[in-house]
Amino acid sequence: MSMRFRPITLRFAVTALAAALLATLSAFAEGATQADRIRIAVVDFNTDALQNGWHYSWSYNNLARAASENLASELVKTGKFRVIERQQLDRVLGEQNLGDAGRIDPSTAARVGKILGVQLIVIGSVIEFGVKEREAGAKWLGKIKGYGGTSLSSTTGTGKLTARLVDTTTAEILGAYDGASSHTFTKAEFAGANLGTNWDSGMASNVLSEAVQKLAKDIAAGSGDVAPSTARGGLEGKIAKVEGTSVYLNIGAAKGLKVGDRFEVRRVGEAIVDPDSGEKLGGEETAVGVIEITKIVNEKLSVARAVEGAAFKIGDRAVMK
Repeated sequence: MSMRFRPITLRFAVTALAAALLATLSAFAEGATQADRIRIAVVDFNTDALQNGWHYSWSYNNLARAASENLASELVKTGKFRVIERQQLDRVLGEQNLGDAGRIDPSTAARVGKILGVQLIVIGSVIEFGVKEREAGAKWLGKIKGYGGTSLSSTTGTGKLTARLVDTTTAEILGAYDGASSHTFTKAEFAGANLGTNWDSGMASNVLSEAVQKLAKDIAAGSGDVAPSTARGGLEGKIAKVEGTSVYLNIGAAKGLKVGDRFEVRRVGEAIVDPDSGEKLGGEETAVGVIEITKIVNEKLSVARAVEGAAFKIGDRAVMK
């Protein structure tokens, strides 16, 4: 049996080429969007304002992680942030001996942020969290046709959160936010059968959900005030390579660089040495020019062009203007 091959028509070829081009442009746009997003970290919320102890077989300490992880998820949903992974954050906090959320203040948050390469850090507190029960019964129904009795109970949880947004470059508090929420769970018993929801530690996330969503919305709304100058001001890097008119810096998307950012290039002169100890004391710096970012290559590399000056060298310091 012979087989027929259908020739590829011009229309088919053009359609395929257009589809491939659209996919490429979409991928490029997504990459650019990722690079433009502000890098942020959320540490565990402080719970010192709450009474220490246990309730319903769970600890108030569980709220610290529940609040921070839920807020991190909500910030991602806004499309404005790149949130640092929890595992990486915990590792750095452990190395800095800052495992206790209560020990995080603006200055330590800024230090941790610089290590992580994030521009902003959120530090927050659970300032209120309460649980109240209400129960109503109708035991007399148990006497009718052998029913085992009917009861209805509800558990209402309420919570209040506060959060502060810290600039990791200056340790300045850029904004303060708060949110409150509540959630009610019901449970019924009829003819010996249990209906509804039992309270457990996982319910804390539901109680705090509305408050967390408000914090994320407010932080996202105010993020335009901190980028690019405030969140990235004072950023420094070094020239890693010079090739023709292209100047390569050892910093990139991880530091929040954007095309168009300008840096002053400085060169350290001859090192001055202490005549007694032989210790290098440093040297005078001279401004040799200005460069402008033209391309973000990856997390740790960018390309710039000369705006002022020339003869840049490997090792020259680049300071954001």
